[in-house]
Amino acid sequence: MEEKNRTDLKRLFASLFKIGCIGFGGGSALIPVIEREVVEDKAMINEDEYNKDVVVACITPGALPVEISVGIGKRIGGIKGMIGAGVSMTLPGVLFTLMILTLLSALGNTLFKQIQFLSIGLGSFICCLLISYVTNSLKVAYSRGKHNFINTVIIMSVVFVLTCGKNIFKILSLEGSPIFGLSTVNVLIIAFFWILFTHCRFTWTRVPVAGALIAVYLLCVGKIQLITSSAVKNTVLVIMAALAIWGLYMSIVTGGSGQRVKNAHNTNIKRIFVEVVSWLLFILVLSIPALILHPQIITFITNGFGSSLASFGGGDAYITIADGIFVEGGTLTETQFYNYLVPIVNILPGSILCKTLTGISYYLGYNLTGSVTMSLIFSLSGFAVSVAASGVVFCAIYHVYDNFEEVEVFQMISRWIRPIISGLLLNVLLSMFYSNLNAGTTNGISTITVAFITALITLINLYLYFAKKKSNLVLILVSAALGLLICNGFTIAI
Repeated sequence: MEEKNRTDLKRLFASLFKIGCIGFGGGSALIPVIEREVVEDKAMINEDEYNKDVVVACITPGALPVEISVGIGKRIGGIKGMIGAGVSMTLPGVLFTLMILTLLSALGNTLFKQIQFLSIGLGSFICCLLISYVTNSLKVAYSRGKHNFINTVIIMSVVFVLTCGKNIFKILSLEGSPIFGLSTVNVLIIAFFWILFTHCRFTWTRVPVAGALIAVYLLCVGKIQLITSSAVKNTVLVIMAALAIWGLYMSIVTGGSGQRVKNAHNTNIKRIFVEVVSWLLFILVLSIPALILHPQIITFITNGFGSSLASFGGGDAYITIADGIFVEGGTLTETQFYNYLVPIVNILPGSILCKTLTGISYYLGYNLTGSVTMSLIFSLSGFAVSVAASGVVFCAIYHVYDNFEEVEVFQMISRWIRPIISGLLLNVLLSMFYSNLNAGTTNGISTITVAFITALITLINLYLYFAKKKSNLVLILVSAALGLLICNGFTIAI
């Protein structure tokens, strides 16, 4: 049994490291990539277990792909598995970031150009998996009956309409702002409030109240921002939070498994304590070299941990948080942050949060010592904090969710999280398409040509995926090769 566990962990770490190498498109885009690798191809966990990890990752701050990996690793290999899985997912993007930071002066724009061409190919591969995830969601809904299928289509469509505005305006080069263009966190706030408060039932006492609050919230957070008062927005959020908590409480009182929660309480406190201590030791061990070199690393660790816990809304949201804490705080200069680090983390695979925090620690070391070697030593601390912060909050929330999983509203969240994610991924599909357009046009390829290249590589991937049942590795290699060959061919022709 012990030998089997070691083998399973090796397979898991190798799979997550591979995904980390091609993880373009942000956290949400990797949900179907990880699912195909660990659920469909390798059968390391089942779909219900995976969906549970996705639910918990969606309701916690931090790096979403790292949190999902931590959940899978913990399920397969306990403490060793959760830490190893988080590291495996994060390490490729972090290594690429540090490599670019150290080689940027020597290779300049040539390196950026090839990375962007590579991202066009791999972005098309991600598009293929996004389409397959949405397709599979519709198939599952159809198998559960006509009513479930209709509700799934409605949820996907509503989520897509609420989120797609920004990307459609960018793709079509339209002036002005879309009516909504909500972020992922805005959508999740609305979805969880609706489920927790209404229990997905139509009642004259709850549905009109929920609808009115959501309408006002949409007017506050939409891109046009018809209601600009922060006081109104914050008041609505407080009311929504209070009603959601009340709805959750009523669900637990009337339909929860109270005995199970009571019996699990002591065990879970102990488990949470062990997991939190393990993550803190992980930070300490990797930070010891930097601690020996300079005591200021302690302030960085504290700020880095706090910035991760405040990171709701994906990589773009974390950029804003990091600016406020580290740029304004003097850890690195605005030029270092926006002219070098931000462009690098946006074109490389992996978690933006983890790459950014590691890059900030690199610049902290460089600004304090002037040495690239010392900068790399400092970056170990940033890497550790970025992984551990996501791991700590995921593990804590996971145990809470695990205790209340049988409560009706949590079962509803599990049932409807996939359609919600599918709607979000349709918008991520647009985002990937725009990223490809931007990468190509930046290097002199016309918009129409880049769109054609993206569509061609995506169609080839879909054929290999559905008709030939090829593995992710084959699709990745084909996509990367086509991206580099076709894009370089067009630039030479130009």
